[in-house]
Amino acid sequence: MNETLKKKKIIESLMDKNTLVTKQILDDVEKNIDKYYEEITPASAPSQKHNVEVVFSYQDFNKKRVVQDFVGHMTVRFKQMEALLRSRQELQQLTSISRVTPGSSVSIIGLIMDKYITKNEHISLVMEDRSGKSIKVIITKNSANYTLAKDLSLDQVIGIVGRAGDNVIFASAVLLPDIPMQQQVKQSPDETYAVVLSDTEMGAKEFMHDEFQRFLAWIQGKWGSEEQRRIASKVGYVFLVGDVVAGIGIYPGQESEVAYSSVKQMYDEAALALASIPSHIPIIICAGNHDSVRLSEPQPCLDKEHAAALYNLPNVIMVSNPSWLNIHASEEFSGFSILLYHGMSYPYYADTVNSIRQSGRQASDKTELVMEYLLKCRHLAPAHTSAMYIPDPQRDELVIERIPDYFLSGHIHKSRVKTYRGVNMVVGSCWQPSTQFQQKMGHVPDPCVVPVLGLHDRKVTLFDFKHDQQ
Repeated sequence: MNETLKKKKIIESLMDKNTLVTKQILDDVEKNIDKYYEEITPASAPSQKHNVEVVFSYQDFNKKRVVQDFVGHMTVRFKQMEALLRSRQELQQLTSISRVTPGSSVSIIGLIMDKYITKNEHISLVMEDRSGKSIKVIITKNSANYTLAKDLSLDQVIGIVGRAGDNVIFASAVLLPDIPMQQQVKQSPDETYAVVLSDTEMGAKEFMHDEFQRFLAWIQGKWGSEEQRRIASKVGYVFLVGDVVAGIGIYPGQESEVAYSSVKQMYDEAALALASIPSHIPIIICAGNHDSVRLSEPQPCLDKEHAAALYNLPNVIMVSNPSWLNIHASEEFSGFSILLYHGMSYPYYADTVNSIRQSGRQASDKTELVMEYLLKCRHLAPAHTSAMYIPDPQRDELVIERIPDYFLSGHIHKSRVKTYRGVNMVVGSCWQPSTQFQQKMGHVPDPCVVPVLGLHDRKVTLFDFKHDQQ
């Protein structure tokens, strides 16, 4: 395609995203036309490789964000969440807050602007909807919804059923978007396994090299018991859910804990190690907060210049954080829906959601509880302050609009496994011992533990590579 047509398609794509195409942007397009065109091309159709379909991977453009982008982002998020809640049978007779009249039975969908406990220990919410009006919602302490209401976060979009008073609703039901009960849990027709890695943080001085070499020997069928080697021979997919490298300047004092002065050297080391994974096994990689990419979510794919060695591996598939994939589909089988999210928002909910905070466990031991909570919310970071995000007035890609079969994460440096309504929630481990920074934060990692997912029976087995078990 000639440069004129490329430029036309780029400008059309920018305008579709409500980007004001200024002279400065046009000049930048002229100078970097191939880069811009490459960024928009994958969005035109899902890519498929090694029986992995990339259903969604975030594509971004460099542009100045203005206040209106944040307003548009929250508006479109509300619309997406509203669409999910409208499927709830209890909310069939919806009205807007602006039309609520005292004495009537009402059902509304609204965003939580404020939340507090009254002097009588009732929970009071201030809620707003797209009409621009707000209303107070009271959940009494004797209500069946009280425990649920105590867990609500600011900025969540929820449904309320109740009776209206004067600019107040006394709630009889509090409804989350949630995911439906699945009638049948999918299983692949053949025995195949998927492996979940995360937080390898290669380039750290204390990267557990010997233990990772043990993992690589296992996946090549050269280590482990007879049964472990048999399972290795049937591994069909490897997921690396963020923090591929240690990065530079991620936390105070990190410079004394890394072995290289450049991120590129770290990715070169990572590519050298991952090249040992048999080439017929796809390696699906998304970014994390230590990687060479912006912190704001959604995070695009890893930087192509810094991570060039990884991009050159024939079996590597790069995706954004978060991303959606379909794997292992065939003529007889629809495949598995996979949601990848590194997990930057998790510590916020471990600390602030009442039932999770009071579970009596350390933050890193609560990850699967947080993942379940976010599935119920149908959003990966519903509270405005729980994660850095990039405002997109077209779509909020942190909304969980689909129902995943597997929800895969990392970030917490401990492997965790739980199932909620047929969704397998799996957290990868890490590959370095506790850093000084983690010790100050009270984090106790459990490194070198690899979840191995049986796609045929939906069982998850944890392989521990800390010790030579041969």
